[in-house]
Parts: sequence; structure tokens; C-alpha cells
Amino acid sequence: MARVQKALENLQQRVADALAGMRADCETLGLSPDSLVTIKIDSTALEAILANARSGRQMAEQLLSEEAEESLVRRRAAAKDELVELRSTLDLPNQEYQKYLEAEKIWQTKLNSLLGSVTSPGTVRFFEAKIEALESLPERLAKARSQQFSLAERIFEEKSSIMDVYRTLYSPVQHFIDEHPLARDRFGLKFNVSLAIQGFADRFLQFVNQGRRGTFYGESEGAAVVQGLVSAGDLETSAGLRRFLGQMIRSLKFDRRTEEAKPVSISGQVKDPTRLYDFLFGLDYLEPRFMLRWENKPLEQLSPGERGTLLLVFFLLVDDSDAPLVIDQPEGNLDNQTVFELLVDCVKEARKRRQIIVVTHNPNLAVVCDAEQIIRATLDKESGCRIEYLSGALESPLICKAIVDVLEGTRPAIENRVKKYRLLFDLDGAPVALS
Repeated sequence: MARVQKALENLQQRVADALAGMRADCETLGLSPDSLVTIKIDSTALEAILANARSGRQMAEQLLSEEAEESLVRRRAAAKDELVELRSTLDLPNQEYQKYLEAEKIWQTKLNSLLGSVTSPGTVRFFEAKIEALESLPERLAKARSQQFSLAERIFEEKSSIMDVYRTLYSPVQHFIDEHPLARDRFGLKFNVSLAIQGFADRFLQFVNQGRRGTFYGESEGAAVVQGLVSAGDLETSAGLRRFLGQMIRSLKFDRRTEEAKPVSISGQVKDPTRLYDFLFGLDYLEPRFMLRWENKPLEQLSPGERGTLLLVFFLLVDDSDAPLVIDQPEGNLDNQTVFELLVDCVKEARKRRQIIVVTHNPNLAVVCDAEQIIRATLDKESGCRIEYLSGALESPLICKAIVDVLEGTRPAIENRVKKYRLLFDLDGAPVALS
């Protein structure tokens, strides 16, 4: 409608413009443009339609106005409110169900929080797992203890295998002791390999608080108890190892100072139980050890003279080489009885297979060993420190005189000693003639 009205206005304007353009020419011709063109525009019907439209628009605006009482907006809002009210009335069961689902979700969340898991402290499942663990604790503890002892036995077996290596390495020594009559009967040599306990008491007591009630209470008393357990222990077999470890564990679990042997807390008297068990069952204190005994005494208890004698015995008897052997003053730190009873026989035995050269001041070695050749060296200082040698067999008068002069301190000296030794006295003081 507006476009029609605009088109009419444009048409009227164009006609007016055309008449204005023709006016000058028409006046020249003596004509009037208005007499030539007549146009009539009747917009009555259009204005009636426009008025009707405006009236309809006004009515529509009133219907859409929020201020009008019966407007569509208010009626729509009232309808919406009524719809909400109707829905709330019609959907009440579903709403209640939704509320129930929401409440159930909240309840389930709280329930899950209370139930928790075995790793969530303070929850039901955590405490249930703890209770179950406590109920199965004796069984698990027994299994762990069995595994502990089994591991200790495996370590023991490995250490025992090292002993077999020692026995193989030192088999020549053992063979010598078993087969040689001098070593077996005269020297009392014994060779053995064993597992020795090294520093167990001191290391064990480092873990124990000896001020707490228990088997190892008291510094000196506890040390004595540990030493007693070690001394009584049999660590030569796996069964003995089990008994020893069992005794140590029982001594920690019970106060064995009295016959009642009341239970005590291990954690109460042990500073670090885990490290203590590692020490006990790790067997670091148990070391394979080989030991050579002479007359039932270990090497470390032998005097310097005895050690020297034993070394000479091995050089003379164990070494199977046939190369010449030079020994310088083997009688050092040895008394004549030891020289006579031990070294003389060893020298005689060794000379059967090799040449023995001995530098000595002891007549027992020079004479009693039946030396095949004696060499005496003399230093003449007046002749520019000239050294002269005299050699020969024992049967040679010159050699015999040299032995008596050098080794016995001249003939008068030996005769004087013989006179003094003429009489010996028995335990009761009765004289016995020297034959």
C-alpha cells in the first residue's frame, strides 16, 4: 500500500515537472500546458485502506501492549503461568521421582565415601581389610618366618660351597697330614675347614637396648648371654643353623632370665627390628675359615718359635721340589729339645729327595742330622779380612775338632758339661747315674 501511494506521488510529480518543462514552449505558441494535459489522481480508496490499516495497527499495538488489561501479552503471560501451574500439578509424580533420584545419588556418594577402599584410612573397607589381615596374621607370619629360614639356609649352603673350594685348594696339606707319619704322629698337625662366627655378639648387641626388660638386659649380663648362645650353637649344619636362629628369636620374644620366660615386646627392646632380622638371617657374621692346628693349638696361638718350626716343617716336608734348599739358622727362637725332636727328623726326611744346606750354630743340626759335609768359614782380620774355608765329613779329625771348638765351645767346655750332667735327679730327689 505504501508503494502504491509513493508511485502515485511520483507520477504526479513527473507530470508537474513535464508541464513546467513545456511551459516556455507552450507560451511561445500561445498555448497553456494545462489545456493540453489534464490528469486526475483519486486516492480516496487508497486512503480508506490506509486509514483502515492504521486502525488495525493501533488495535494490534493495544493487543500487544503490556499495559492493556486484555492485551495478548498479558493473556500470554497468564496462560504461561496457568501452563506452569497445570504442569506442576500434572507432573508431580515425576518431580518426586526426580527428587528421589537426586537424593539417592547424594546418599550413594556418602555411602561410597564411608565404604571407601582398602587404601583409604578411616573407611569401612580399610578397617575390614585390617581385620582380615589380623585374622590371617599368624598364618602369614608363619609363612614369612619359614621363608626367612629358607633364605638363611640357602645363604648357608652358598657359604658351605665356599668351604668345599677351601678343601680343594688345601687338599695337598690335608693329604700331607693324612699320609705323612711325622705330621700325623709326631707333630699332631690337624687341618679343618669350618664356618666361623666373626664378631657376632658386638654386632648383635648394637641393635638391642640393654636397658629394657628382656633376655639381654644389662650390659655385661646381656653380653654373657649372647656369648653363651654362640658357644652353644652348632653352625656346622643347616639344622644347627635353624636351632641357633630359633634360639636367638625366642630370646628376643621371651625374657629367659627366669624359668617363667615371660613374653616381651621385640620392638620395645630392639632399636631397628628390620635391620636386626637382616643381620641375623643374612649370615654376614658367618665366614668360611680354614684352620691348621699344631698339638691342638691354632696358628694364632703359637709362639714365634713354634710358628718358625711349623714353617720349616712345611718347607722340608710339604714342598715336593727337588731343588736345593738353603736354611739360615733354623734354630732361632727354638730350644735344643725342639730342634732335636722335630727339626732333626724333618731334615733327615727332606734330604732323601733334595740337597739341604743349613747355616747353624746348633750341634744337633750339624751332628745329629748326620751331615754328609761340614763347611767351616774363618775370617782372618789380620790378613785383610781374608776368609778361609775348611770342609769335610764328620769322620775327619779336623772337622770333628772344628765342630767341637765352634759348636760346643772347645773340648774342655764340653767335658765340663758332661761332668755336670753326670748325675740327674728324679722327682723325689734321688740321684740317677747318667749312662
